[in-house]
Amino acid sequence: PPLPPTPIGGANPPYPYLAFPSVSNENAGVYFATATNLAGVVESWPVLLTVLPPITNLSSWWQGAAGLFVTNDLVFMAQGAGGLAILSVSNITTPVLLGGYNTPGTASAVWVAGGLAYVADGSSGLQILNVANPFAPTLVGSYNTPGYASDVIVRSNLAFVADGSSGLLILNVSNPASPTAMGNYASNSLSMERICLAGDHVVVAGSVMLVIDAMNPASP
Repeated sequence: PPLPPTPIGGANPPYPYLAFPSVSNENAGVYFATATNLAGVVESWPVLLTVLPPITNLSSWWQGAAGLFVTNDLVFMAQGAGGLAILSVSNITTPVLLGGYNTPGTASAVWVAGGLAYVADGSSGLQILNVANPFAPTLVGSYNTPGYASDVIVRSNLAFVADGSSGLLILNVSNPASPTAMGNYASNSLSMERICLAGDHVVVAGSVMLVIDAMNPASP
């Protein structure tokens, strides 16, 4: 059983309670309260107290990060006006900058798939970079979206772009050198800034949250 703290009670406050002035691992466990009067005894539902270890800062990077994608000990970092940076975190305590690419816009998000980095680049739309060699990324293709590209997710040959007041834009990137528009969804000029995929649905966050059915990407 857990090691409980000393009960504190009395008239002020009017009911007994348990206080943890300094929580430690010994306090972790399941707690319940028992109430007794002339009618009998009643026990409360059990409550689990979990004591987590202290959070430790293993390392840091001080050159800014608007968006991240981590895979295979590499961090792909969207750095705003600084474009894309690629860091090695094989030694988590000492990140090492391997390479980068100064995109023409303001990089706010990045998604990596199949050796390509898809960068949501603000007013410059979507930039597609070959990052197979992380020391020397190269531009493969781009698509100048009508709005302000702030987030991107890629699934199969489709890139889903949160494009600000222009809404959700779905691009065919089967030929990354020449992406083409496949479908879009706009809602009364509401700004779409962040997206995630859940099955055939796209959840978009911005001035409001929208759930968009993208089963038919040509007509979401």
